[in-house]
Amino acid sequence: MIRLGTVGTSAICENFLAGVQLTGRFTLSAVYSRKKETGGAFAEKYGCNTVFNDLTEMAQSGKIDAVYIASPNVCHKEQCRIFLENGIHVICEKPIVTKVDDYTELKQIADKNNLIFMEAII
Repeated sequence: MIRLGTVGTSAICENFLAGVQLTGRFTLSAVYSRKKETGGAFAEKYGCNTVFNDLTEMAQSGKIDAVYIASPNVCHKEQCRIFLENGIHVICEKPIVTKVDDYTELKQIADKNNLIFMEAII
């Protein structure tokens, strides 16, 4: 079972989780939200009891194998970097980044750490 984390609590995260639950291969293990209350309410809907409001803490927690990032586009590069540098596979909502050089940089980190780094289109 792949332990999944989400960055975000929006409807797009709910759509993504509905899809991954159909596979039977994922379990929601952690949720990140800027507000603990919002993250807690979202996590509770999915039977998850681990909520973070610090991305680095989440990435270093040992609680997730992969993360789905559905935050504002301007946050994607740095959020992806945090998880990739900490050995976490990344699925990032479109656009994954807005500059080719940023993608190249992040892909190199992923390749170095033997990680999946991919764009989602929900």
